[in-house]
This record gives sequence, structure tokens and C-alpha cells, in this order.
Amino acid sequence: NWPRKFVIGSLVTLPSLLIPILPAVFLFGYYARIFKDIVVRETEPSLPAWEDWETLFMDGLRVFGVWIIYFLPGILLFGFSYRILFLVALLDSLASSTGAQSLLPFFGMSGMMGFLGFAILYALVISFIIPVAIGHVIVHDDFFAGFRIGAWWPILKANLLGFFISIVILLGFVMVTQFLVQFLYFTIFLCCLIPFVLSPVLFYITIIAAPLFGRNYLEGVAASPGDQA
Repeated sequence: NWPRKFVIGSLVTLPSLLIPILPAVFLFGYYARIFKDIVVRETEPSLPAWEDWETLFMDGLRVFGVWIIYFLPGILLFGFSYRILFLVALLDSLASSTGAQSLLPFFGMSGMMGFLGFAILYALVISFIIPVAIGHVIVHDDFFAGFRIGAWWPILKANLLGFFISIVILLGFVMVTQFLVQFLYFTIFLCCLIPFVLSPVLFYITIIAAPLFGRNYLEGVAASPGDQA
């Protein structure tokens, strides 16, 4: 009954494009359910039924909380970089009104690019480690398990190549999605269709990511020594 499950998942994803917290929690919860089926129950990848919404919400809330905490410094860096540019533009406008020459635009752009570069680098690093941190949360049903780096780091280290390949695959999906969105922006009519096209694509990426990282996590556990508690 996968078409019905996929349609429900797409409908759950749709409001998350407008209200990016509450609906996204259920999407994270569905990701956790697929991941747990593969890693804990060791079943073949499949679409679980959309039921037990309370558990979906609680699992998703844990995963979303870990995700946002890890990415928060990068988000702040992004925001700070553009605020620097805005502030410098304002000060330069005031200086120009007095007829004075100013180097503020140069320093402002340099500062913005510097913070933006750090933000992008940070996001890339976190994107590489977040799957195993979230996986640890899902496996142990424990929010704080995502921050026990000493416990999940051996799993990541034991299967670096596997996680890297999965991330490259997902980045490919994301790049195709960005190209599709840019194409839809070409006309007013197609632009209106973006949420309805983007929601099933994002849901598809979610249900692809869960088994990819689930297999990576299992292989990492099998190849790493010790107890990953």
C-alpha cells in the first residue's frame, strides 16, 4: 500500500514548507521509524504505516532537537554575515550623504564573505557527522545520546566511506531538487506549483536517507570495537 503512504507523507511534508517546525517533527519521526526498523529490528527497508502519531511526534522531536542544536551555530553564522552587510551598507549610506569616501563596503563584503565561508564549512562538517549522531538517538531512544560523541564516533570512523557515499548521493538529489525549483521559477504559473512539487520530492529524499544511513550505521557498529552505549 505504498502509494497511500507516500501521498500521506507528501501531505505531511507540504505544510512544513510554510511552518517549518511542527509538521517537520512528524517527518523526522517517520525517518526515525524507518531507521529503527532497519537498525534495531533488522528488517528490509519499507514504508511503515502512518499510525501511532504520538510516538512519531516524540521520536521526531528528539531527532529535530538534536538536528537544530548541531546546526544552530551555522545558522547563526549565516544570519550574522548578512547582518554585517546590512549594517555596513547603512553606515556607508550615512557616510555618502556627507560626501565622505568610505572603505566600509570593502570591509563589509570581506567580513560577510568570511563569516559566510565559516558557516558553509561548518554546515558541511556537521552534515557529515549528524547522520550517526541522530542514528544514536534513534537506536537508544535517548535525546542525549546524540551528544555522546565518544560513543558514536567509533561507528562513524569505522564506516567513513559508507557515510561519505550516502551523503554524496543525497547531495545529488538535493542539487537536482534545486535545479527543478529554479526551473519552476521561470513562470508565474509554474512558480505556484513549487510547494506541491517540492513536498513529494523532499519526502522521497527522507525515505531514501533513512535506509542509506541505517545500513551505514549497522556496518559501522559491526566494524567498530567496544560497546556503543
